[in-house]
Amino acid sequence: MLENDYYGDRFRWFVGVVKDVGDDKARVKVRIFGIHPTENLVDVSNDDLPWAMVVYPTTAGQTSGGMASHALVEGSWVVGFFVDGEDSQQPVVLGSINGGPGSTNLSPPDPITIQQAMMFSTTTSNPAQTSINNPNQVQTLSPTTTSSSQLSGSDNRSKSYNFFWEKLASQGNVTGDRKCIVAAIIGNFMVESGDGINPQAYNGNDLGEASFGIAQWRTGKYDRATPFFKFCGYSNITLPPNLPPLEQQLDFIWQEFNSTEKHAFNNLLTQTNIQDAVAAIIGYERDGSYKNGIVDRTNPIYLSKLAKARGVLSTMSYTGTLGTPTS
Repeated sequence: MLENDYYGDRFRWFVGVVKDVGDDKARVKVRIFGIHPTENLVDVSNDDLPWAMVVYPTTAGQTSGGMASHALVEGSWVVGFFVDGEDSQQPVVLGSINGGPGSTNLSPPDPITIQQAMMFSTTTSNPAQTSINNPNQVQTLSPTTTSSSQLSGSDNRSKSYNFFWEKLASQGNVTGDRKCIVAAIIGNFMVESGDGINPQAYNGNDLGEASFGIAQWRTGKYDRATPFFKFCGYSNITLPPNLPPLEQQLDFIWQEFNSTEKHAFNNLLTQTNIQDAVAAIIGYERDGSYKNGIVDRTNPIYLSKLAKARGVLSTMSYTGTLGTPTS
């Protein structure tokens, strides 16, 4: 029996490269950019990749009890989607695409718009980019981050509060309570990285994976750490005290809100009370209280984030330059 997650309003697409073809010639394993690391095959080997179903034309006439075959081979570039939406564990290949003459198994295909969409920039024509040999060396890509002088506030909590308040003020489609929404965001990051929202927060064993920064972006099967570091201009994952600064981490969260995590963000924008706003930001974070698209509101993680968010709601307000705070 299919779960509700297999029904249609949480569409998540991907681009990837075929790494294995099943003996039945009906399934493939795809290394997906933005999820499966391409430069580190230890954390997620090709054997660890999930089997993807392949869509066929209606002329194939396949039935549930029959088998059809495809012409995909290892190295084929494909585009597809996840039938289980936000859980993103059951991929389906819709078709193949031309990776371009410069594409390889370790770099995204052309056109460049696909590279940008998947937040992967190993191959770039930026003349400022240099060869990286030191794994902790910072790589100059295309800086898109906010300078520290533009973050107003006396500490990391107030800087983060002001950052999201101002971003939401310019968003234009906030139908919920902005104070509740921002309080939920800050409360979430206080639990993830400490009350002071520490950008150098690190956990070497977060549910069996390493996690980094104020949102504790994890490596592993559904890698969100690699896009984070690459967005911030790092060529490799690095450890404290060399994690990206707060302003870069906030910019990456905002980038996620408006791209890969847009569904969770749009849901957050509609919340009118602190309880629902906390549940909505957990839909972005997907911590231990989140399973199959549902937040368990009896879970200690949810209750901890709710307590922090309530504290923010009652004690903090906007202190930037936009004028008198309004909800």
